[in-house]
Amino acid sequence: ATLQREIEILKSLQGAEGVVQTYAVGKHKKKSGKEVYSVIMKLYNTQTIRSTEFNLQKLTPDEEVYVARDLMKGLESLHAKKIAHRDLHTSNFVLHREQEPNTGAVKISCAIADFGEASSFDKAKKATPLVEYSGRFVTPEALIKGKHRVDVRKVEAFAVGCGLYHLFFGREPSWCEKMEHMHVHKLSSKKKKSLSKTLAREIRQTLDRRKNDLATMTEKHRGLGEVILSLLD
Repeated sequence: ATLQREIEILKSLQGAEGVVQTYAVGKHKKKSGKEVYSVIMKLYNTQTIRSTEFNLQKLTPDEEVYVARDLMKGLESLHAKKIAHRDLHTSNFVLHREQEPNTGAVKISCAIADFGEASSFDKAKKATPLVEYSGRFVTPEALIKGKHRVDVRKVEAFAVGCGLYHLFFGREPSWCEKMEHMHVHKLSSKKKKSLSKTLAREIRQTLDRRKNDLATMTEKHRGLGEVILSLLD
């Protein structure tokens, strides 16, 4: 059922910007009678953003802008169809480099991949925290089960913002590092509430410091930095 749901979501997103491209889906039966699905997708010839970061293969400033643009388009494509990804993190942001035939210039693009946890907005709202599968990128308000009606779009924008923060500022946000090995779903309601307040305070302090840093950047990068910080705000 999970695979069928993922395939249906991929089919609905065919041609959408910023999302992995699916060309065809087939289904056939083995001799044993078991049904097998075949999904033909575009080959993304570079690593994920997370692999790029950890291997210190830094992107150029212009490439960072293109990656951010594509991820924003991908998120917009999902939410336009009221689909929540529910597993947004840098290991699911794939990169592709392609040489233009006329100029020979190499262009980079990025796409959102892995829709195994994706669902409709309505179903996603019943699953709290909404990004439990990506614990490092969870929003403070999504920690408090049953206490808030969180906006799926804002939660997912925050998750993408965390990934872009790492790419742009050179390190993962401090609150993500704290959440790395924490099993949020095992915490008591009281501890979740306390953790939510701590994260909210730390995020606010970090954003205030980073806004001061933007003053020293070029106009293009100052603009991108402001976009990233707004996703986390």
